[in-house]
Amino acid sequence: MMKMILPRKLLFLFLFIFSTNCRENPFINTPNQEPYYVSEGEQDLILPCSFTETFRNKNLYEPNWVRFVNGTPDYITRNENVFESNGDYDLLTDIPGQYNLKIKSVDYSRDNGKFFCKLLSLKDKKQYSSNPAQIVVLLPPGDAIITLQPIRPVKENELVTFHCEVHGGNPEPEITWLFDNSTEVPSKWYRTTSNNEIHISSLQFPAAANHHKAYPICRVTNKAMKKGTYKSANGKPLDVLHAPIVNIEPSSIYNVEEGKNVVITCLAEGNPMPTSYEWRNLATGEHFTGGKVWSFVAEKGHSGELQCNAKNSIGYGSKTVTLNVQYSPIVEVKNFINPSENDEVHLECNVDSNPPSTRIIWTGPNKFIQEGSKLFIEKISSDQTGNYTCTATNTLTVTNTIFGLSSGESTQRQGSGTTFIEVKRKPGPATVITQATSYPVGSSFILTCSTNDIGSPFASYKWATPRTFGNYVGDILYNDAILKVENVKLSDNGIYKCVAYNNLGEGSEGRIKLTIISPPKISKPLPITRHLSTGDTKITFECEVIGYPAPSISWFINGNPINTDDILENYWKVNSKLIKRESPDCTFCPSIVQSSLSLNHIISWTDKGNYSCIASNGPNEISKEVLSNTIVTVQHSSKIVSKKYPVHGLAGANLNEPGIISCIVSARPEPRILWYKNGEELKNGMSSRYTIKTSQLPDKIDEYESILTMRSVSEDDYGEYTCKTNNGRSIDEQVSHTVILKKKSVPQPPIDVQILSISSNSLLIGWIPGYDGGSKQQFNLQYIRIDPKTKNKISHPEIIQLNSNNIENMDFYTIDETNISSGLRIKRSSDNISNKKIKIVSYIVHNITNLLPMSTYMIGVRSENMFGQSDWSSMIQGETYETTTNALDFHIKSMKYIEEEEKLILHTTPISSPQNYCIMLYINDEGNFNVSDPKSQYASSWHTINCFPLQESIPNIPPSRYFKTRICLKDNLSLCSPSSAVLISKNQRTIEILVIILGILVILCCGVGLIGLCCACIGKNKISKIQADHNMKKKSNMASSHRTSNSTEEEIISKMKSGSTLEPSFTPLSITPDSKVQSLDIHEMAKQYDNSYHSNQTVEQAQYSMLPSPSPLIESDYQLGYTRLIDDYLNSQNLTKAPTTDSTDSQKINIINHSSTESTDETDGASYSTNGGSQRVMREIIV
Repeated sequence: MMKMILPRKLLFLFLFIFSTNCRENPFINTPNQEPYYVSEGEQDLILPCSFTETFRNKNLYEPNWVRFVNGTPDYITRNENVFESNGDYDLLTDIPGQYNLKIKSVDYSRDNGKFFCKLLSLKDKKQYSSNPAQIVVLLPPGDAIITLQPIRPVKENELVTFHCEVHGGNPEPEITWLFDNSTEVPSKWYRTTSNNEIHISSLQFPAAANHHKAYPICRVTNKAMKKGTYKSANGKPLDVLHAPIVNIEPSSIYNVEEGKNVVITCLAEGNPMPTSYEWRNLATGEHFTGGKVWSFVAEKGHSGELQCNAKNSIGYGSKTVTLNVQYSPIVEVKNFINPSENDEVHLECNVDSNPPSTRIIWTGPNKFIQEGSKLFIEKISSDQTGNYTCTATNTLTVTNTIFGLSSGESTQRQGSGTTFIEVKRKPGPATVITQATSYPVGSSFILTCSTNDIGSPFASYKWATPRTFGNYVGDILYNDAILKVENVKLSDNGIYKCVAYNNLGEGSEGRIKLTIISPPKISKPLPITRHLSTGDTKITFECEVIGYPAPSISWFINGNPINTDDILENYWKVNSKLIKRESPDCTFCPSIVQSSLSLNHIISWTDKGNYSCIASNGPNEISKEVLSNTIVTVQHSSKIVSKKYPVHGLAGANLNEPGIISCIVSARPEPRILWYKNGEELKNGMSSRYTIKTSQLPDKIDEYESILTMRSVSEDDYGEYTCKTNNGRSIDEQVSHTVILKKKSVPQPPIDVQILSISSNSLLIGWIPGYDGGSKQQFNLQYIRIDPKTKNKISHPEIIQLNSNNIENMDFYTIDETNISSGLRIKRSSDNISNKKIKIVSYIVHNITNLLPMSTYMIGVRSENMFGQSDWSSMIQGETYETTTNALDFHIKSMKYIEEEEKLILHTTPISSPQNYCIMLYINDEGNFNVSDPKSQYASSWHTINCFPLQESIPNIPPSRYFKTRICLKDNLSLCSPSSAVLISKNQRTIEILVIILGILVILCCGVGLIGLCCACIGKNKISKIQADHNMKKKSNMASSHRTSNSTEEEIISKMKSGSTLEPSFTPLSITPDSKVQSLDIHEMAKQYDNSYHSNQTVEQAQYSMLPSPSPLIESDYQLGYTRLIDDYLNSQNLTKAPTTDSTDSQKINIINHSSTESTDETDGASYSTNGGSQRVMREIIV
C-alpha cells in the first residue's frame, strides 16, 4: 500500500510544479497576497477565487482547492465535491465563475498554512494555480523563562550572560531586553535563535558598578498579543563587587551657627558595603569612628575641613567638606558702676563675632544712644541712672540641612552686654497698689508701696493710715513695702499714704482712698401684697435701707427698671433721701436711706405687677444687692387682652380637626366669661361638640383664659364667636371680643417694622406679628445694602431664617389715645398728677449683625407656616453709624486715587498677619462738604464702599469727590484704626480753585458797583436832607401835643424779653388761631422749644419706653408674663432721625414718629403743639 501512495504523491507534486509555470491566467479573482491573520475558532473565513468565462467549462476544466500545512499538500475540493467529511469547508459557487472557499471555523493544526485555488485542463492536463492564501492562525507565545544567568558575584568589568527561552507562538515571537530602571538594553548586546517551537535570546555585557543590584528583564510579544503588551521574565539582581563611592551631605561649604547641631552624613555606596567609616576634623585632628553620621554641637574651634573615609574588602573611598561655624557677637562689659552725680563715665565694649560685627551701639535711659564701642558721659546725673547696653550686630548665612544649600535669606544676630550705672540718689515717687478700692467690713486686704525708682542706696518704706490717724509712725507693722490690714471696720475708711526714703531723702508721697462697705439691709420692707382699685390716686410705696456708704435704691416693675424721665410726663416719681446716720457723731457709720415710688397718675388695671426696690452701695462681688418686693393687684372691670387683627381675633382650624378659640381677660375680682355664636349662648353640656374651660393663668396677675374647644370642626362651625365678660365692678359695663374661626391659611405679613437700635455694625429690627393663619409661624428677615443716593442695590439680598434662638420679645409702654377724640385736648391737672394713659405694645426683635459701618440698608420681614409664606412687609431704610473706637494701632501713611484707572493706591504702616485685616473705604460726593471741620469724618454724607483685602492697590473704585480709609479687623469690623486723612480728588480741587477765583471776581465787581452807586447818591441826599429836616420838626411837634396809650416798639420787645403780658391794644402781624398771643414767659418758651429757632423742625422721636425680654421666644407664643420698662431706651440708643418737616399738622408716621400731643392751659384758650406746632407759636411771639 505504501508503494502505491508514494508514486501518487510524486505525480501530484510534479503536476503542481508544472502548473505554476503556466503562463496563461484563467483567474479573475484570487486570494490576497498579504497573510490572513486570524484567531483560533474564527468563523466563516472566505478565500476568494473566480475564473474567466473561457475556463468555466467543466467538461474541459476541473477546479480544485489544495491546502499545504506543515509541507504536506491535501485536496480539499474537486469540482463541486468537498472532501472534508466533517463539513469544515464549503464552496461558494452561486455566481458564474465563482469558486470561493469558506472555512467555517479556523483550526490551527488544520488551517495554519497556504491555500491554492487551482484549475486542471482535462484535455492536456495543464494545471493553473492562484496566488497562495497564507493563513496565519494567531497563537500567543508561551511564558518567557530565564534559563541562564550569573549565580555568583561578579567583579566590575567582568562579562555576564543571560539566556531567555520562549516556547510556541504564531507568528514567531519578538524578544527584547531592558533593565529594571526601564533603560533599554542595546540590541547589539543580544541575539535570538529559533528551533521549531523553541526560541532562545542570549544577552551578554560587561558588569559596571552601577549595575549592582540591577537586573535585566526579558520581554516577549507577537501579533497574537495586544500591541504594547508583553510577557516578561526578570533575571536575578546582579551582585557587582566594587570599592566605596563616597558623598557627604551637606556638601561644599557647611555654614552653621554656634550652638546649633551639626549633622553631616557620609553616603558611601560599595559592594560589599563599607565595613567602617572614619571622620576627621583636619584642622583640630579630632576624629570620629561611630558611623556614617557625625552629629555634634558646633563650637567656634570646629571650623575647618571635615573628611569622611569609607572602607570595604575591595578598597577605600573618601571626600571632604568645609565647616564654617558662625556665631553671634560676644560682648564683654563691666557689670556695675556706682558714680556720684557730675562724675565722668567711661565704658569699653569688647566684641568677638563671626562674621565680624557690622554695627556696635550703646543705648540707655531717656532714649540715650551712642555709636561705637566706647561710651563716654562727661557729667552724669541721677536721672541717667539705669542699664546701659552695648549691642553688636552681625549677619549669619547658615546652610539649610534639608537641601544642602545656603539659605536665600540672611539672619541677623545680636549680642549685648549691660552695665548698670547706679547714680547715688533719693527714691522716686511712691504708688499704692491694691486689688480693689472697696472692701466689706470684716475682710482683710494687702497694700503695696511701689516706686519706679528705688533710689541708691535702696529705699525703705513707711505708711500712714486711718489707724495711725494719718501719721507716719515707727511701728514695724507700718515700715515695710507691704501693709496688711486685717478685720477691717468702718473706721478704716479713708486715705492710705506711703513714702519711699533713704539716707539721701524721701520721694514723693503716694496715696489712695479706700472705702469700707457695710452691705445694705432692708430695714423697712415692702408689704407682701398691696391691693389697689381703678381710679385711686396718690399711691406711694416706701422702702427703707441701712448701709455704708449710703445705699442707692432703684425701683423695678416685673424685674425691669422703672422709667422716671419725661417721656411719660412723670408717670412715675421716685424720691430717695438720707434720713439719718446711726450715730450723729460718727463719720463712717451706716446711713438710713428712705425711697418712695409714687404712681403719679390715676390708677388703672395696667398698674398691676410685681414691684420691687433693690438697694446697693458697691460692686456686687463685694456688697450684695438686697431686694424687697410686693405683688400689686388692681380692682378693675374686665379688660380683653387677647390679640386683635386688627379689630377682631382670629382662629384657624380645618374641617374634621379640633378647633380652639381663646379669650383672655384681665379682671379683679374674677370675671364671668360667656361664649356666643349667632346670638345664642354656648354652654357646657348643651352639645357634645363643644367644651368650655375657664381658668386663671398661672404666670399672670388677675388674668383668665376661657378656651372654647370644638372636637371636630364642620362647615357650620366657621364664623364669628363672641366672648362677653363682666366681673361686677361695673354693672352696665360688659366687654365683648369677637373671634372669627376660619380655615387655616397662609399667615398675615408682619406690621409696623421698626429700627429700634443702631450701631456701627448692627441694626436692631422690631415688628408686630400678624395672624399666624392658625398654624405655628416663623419669620424671615431680608436686608440688602443700597446706594444712599440712587437707591440702587449694591449687594445681593440676604435672607435670615429666624427661630426662637435668634429672636426675642420686647414690650413697649406708649401713650394710649384710643379713647381721645381728635378734637379733645388733655388738660393739665392742678395737682400735678399725670393724665396720661398708657398701653402696651409687644414687638418681636432681631439684631442684624456683621454689617458694614456707614452703610444704608433696606429691611423687610415676612412670616411663614406650613401653608406658605406671607408677602414681605413694607421695606424700611436704616443706616449704620461710623465706628468711633480706634482700637487698632495702625494707620494709612499715604493714599492716591488714579481716576483714569479707577484705582486707589495706598501705603500702610507695617502689619503682621495682613490676611486678618481689610481696608474700609469710604466715599463722599457732597459738593458743600467741609473738609476742615474736625467732625467731618463722622458726617452723614460719607458711605462705605466695602472692606477690601489688605493690599497696595484697590481696583474698580468709582470716581468721587472725597475718599477716606481705615484698617479694620476682618472678623470684627467695629475694631478699626484711626481714619486716614481725607483724600480730595483732582476734579474737586479744580472746582474749589475756580469757585475761589469766581468769588474774588464777584467781590471786585460788587465793590466797583457800590462805589459808583454811592457817588450817585451823594448829590441826591443833599437835596432830600432839607425836606427830611422839615418833616422831622413837624412830627416832633405833633408827638409832643398828642400822646397815645399804645406801647412803642421798644416797649413791646422789652416786655417780650422779660416775659410780661402784652398790652391788649397790641395786635401782632401774625396771630394765633384764637386771635391773641398766649401769655407765656418767653425764657421758658425758648427753653422748652429750643429747636424752634431753626427753620426746619425735627419731628420728635416716639414717646414710649421699652426693655428687651431676657427670655427667648418659644414657638409661636410671643406674649411675655409682664410688660417691662426702660429709661428712655430709644433715645439712649441714638435712633435714626425721623424726617424733618415745616408743617404744623401732626402726622402719625410710625412708632418712631408719633402724632404730636396738644395741651390746653386752663388760663386761656391758646393751644400749642409739642411737635411742629411749637415752631409756629414761637415765630408768632418773636414777630
